[in-house]
Amino acid sequence: MVLAGMVDAADTSPIAGIQNGWAYAIPAHGFFNILIDIWSGGCNPELYYALPVLFAYEISSFLLSIGVCRRAHYCFLTEEKAEKEFQDGIMTALEAREKELSPPERIRTEDGAEEEASDLAGPA
Repeated sequence: MVLAGMVDAADTSPIAGIQNGWAYAIPAHGFFNILIDIWSGGCNPELYYALPVLFAYEISSFLLSIGVCRRAHYCFLTEEKAEKEFQDGIMTALEAREKELSPPERIRTEDGAEEEASDLAGPA
C-alpha cells in the first residue's frame, strides 16, 4: 500500500509545481506530503492541507460505497428472484412430465375387472 502510494505520488508530485492549486486536490500529492513530513521529522510541515484533502476523499469514498453496496444488494435480490422463478418453472415442468408419463392407476373391481381410477370418480 505504501509502495503503491509512493509510486502514485511520485507520478503526480512534479505536477504540483506546474498546476495552479489543482494538484493539491490529488490524494497522491497529500499522501506524498504526509510521507515527506514523516521522513523529515516535521521539517516544513504541510499537513494543514494534506490531511483535510485525504479526509474529504475518505468521507466521499465511504458515501459512494454505500450506494454501490445498495445497488449490488438489489441486483442480488433480483438475481435470486429470477433463479427461484427458474427453479419453480423446472419443477412445474417435471411434475407435468411425470404425470404425463406415469401409467394411470387401476383399481380392481369386485368382478375382477380393472378400471382406471378416474372412471370411478365420476363427473367433476
